[in-house]
Amino acid sequence: MRVLVIGGGGFLGRRTVEAVTKLPGARVTVGHRGRSPDLGWVDRLDAEVSSVRLDLKDPSTFSEMTRHDWVVNVSDTLAAPPDQAVDYALDRG
Repeated sequence: MRVLVIGGGGFLGRRTVEAVTKLPGARVTVGHRGRSPDLGWVDRLDAEVSSVRLDLKDPSTFSEMTRHDWVVNVSDTLAAPPDQAVDYALDRG
């Protein structure tokens, strides 16, 4: 199961990533809007965690969602409302 956690480097995101990595067969990707976040904290997890740029204000980055089975958004939705990303996901099933 491939899980994308948008905002996975933040306060709630880190805890979400930690929880998801405990699921059997979960492969987690941290979605970030700017430069790649420091993922040094994932070293203590017994899982492989990768990162990818996904900016909720930039629809050209939304295609990354199609590479995952689940998308969890724990980003700051006041700074970047997820409306366009939700429409993108709904349009693609």
